[in-house]
Amino acid sequence: MALTLIVETGSGLVDANSYESVEGADAFHETSLYGSVWMSMVLQEKMQALISATRILDEQVDWAGWATTLTQALRYPRSGVPSREALPGMSDAVISYGYYLANNVIPTWLKNATAELAQSLKVADRSADLETINYSQISVGSISLTIDKTDRPNVLPDRVIAMVQPYGAVQQSGSINLVRLVRG
Repeated sequence: MALTLIVETGSGLVDANSYESVEGADAFHETSLYGSVWMSMVLQEKMQALISATRILDEQVDWAGWATTLTQALRYPRSGVPSREALPGMSDAVISYGYYLANNVIPTWLKNATAELAQSLKVADRSADLETINYSQISVGSISLTIDKTDRPNVLPDRVIAMVQPYGAVQQSGSINLVRLVRG
């Protein structure tokens, strides 16, 4: 079965599996100092990486706002996502009272984060379980190692976290996730 990359357009596609196209990721990485890893990949690898990156982003980030349709395959597009930046001519007062991202597009920052994560997945499988998981201590003869369970690498690289964090809560290794309790 041939792999098909279906890029979300912002309309809430029921079968989308990526936030970025191969062409868009190519353009992103052409301008990167370390883009050679991506540019050396074949088309099939690029599509797999983009699909995996999209899936991981949706698993690792509790996006702000809400999905625009009940049937969309991915967690974006979204409504009610506060903007991080002002439009030209907007005052701080207007922003504090709620300027939101358009709910019918996939933002550039999300496309870039997808491309960045896709390349990092080629370098290393950041989602794989570590060999030391669930060990509190390892002893071999007189050598004893204690594993710090809070010292795990994040699934998302720091660069990707910086791109997406203004728009959602990122799950990070060794952190405590808080949830809001709403009483009806």
